[in-house]
Amino acid sequence: MLTEALLTSLPETTPAVLEQLGVRRTVYGFLYPETRALVDSLWAERPHALYAEPYRDRQDALHLPFLEAWERWSAPALRLDRAALPCAYATHGSTEAIRETLALHALARYAAGSVPRIHVFAGEYEGYAAQAAGYGIEVVQHDRGSYAESLRRQARAGDRMYLSEPSAIDGNHWDGYGPFLRFLAAELPEVELMLDLCYVGCVAREYCLDLRSPNLGAVFFSLSKAFGVYYHRIGGVLSRAPLPGLEGNRWFKNVFSLALGTLLLGRFGVRELPGRYRERQRRAVERVAERTGLPLAPSDALLLAHHPLRPEHPEAAQLLARGRAGDRVARYCLTPLLEELA
Repeated sequence: MLTEALLTSLPETTPAVLEQLGVRRTVYGFLYPETRALVDSLWAERPHALYAEPYRDRQDALHLPFLEAWERWSAPALRLDRAALPCAYATHGSTEAIRETLALHALARYAAGSVPRIHVFAGEYEGYAAQAAGYGIEVVQHDRGSYAESLRRQARAGDRMYLSEPSAIDGNHWDGYGPFLRFLAAELPEVELMLDLCYVGCVAREYCLDLRSPNLGAVFFSLSKAFGVYYHRIGGVLSRAPLPGLEGNRWFKNVFSLALGTLLLGRFGVRELPGRYRERQRRAVERVAERTGLPLAPSDALLLAHHPLRPEHPEAAQLLARGRAGDRVARYCLTPLLEELA
């Protein structure tokens, strides 16, 4: 079959030692059976009208039900001041939205005669720095465990901070999230916070993120990890200011992905699927821990496990290193094992 031929022609880049452990360094979504069934049912409807109907302007609003569904779905996990983030866009995953904010940031800072700069915690999502490099943006890393003095010294008015919560560093809610928001508001009011919510929907336990911060410029979200639909590219952004480069998304959109996203958000609660598969995550962690002797623990995010990283740990654990100094951890993507343990 064509699909199999395409996949077998691609090189395998995951180090063999990690493959043997049943884990990966790069995080990718677990395609829940429930998601697969919903994709199949939507395809079975032969939804050609989504693509073939002549343009009559009404296609322009097809993203609105998706954005409204995301707000309802995420509401139990977020305390959101929607009036403070009035601009909303559906995007091709969160990546498109992050890239657009970086491009606008670079444009504004260059126009002001300064080099654009963003701040991240060491071990954060690699995509922030990778995309920033394309616009000549300086990226400053800080130790999450001792950020205050570092940010006071290096952050300047007009800079931005890119942060994921739950955290991409270890897949857990960061206990310091609330104090960090208060620190920014009190000491760095002119540093804008761009918050990435890509792991919302991957966590079973009760939590509520407070997004009511005067520093908050935008929140990005995606269904890639929450539902395992990475290659369907379903995401969005809520922003304090307009993002002109995304205005064209009203016309240029993948309507099947938006329909799928709306169905998924309406069918499952924000904690429902990770709650169903939490026991499978526990079994996956036990298997890796038994084979390695490492003090592995399940992360809050279903896809991940982690442990503090020590110099005496084996090479496989060192390959999974994130962060630095006292915050150094090994982070494991469990997706291969979650699939195997079905």
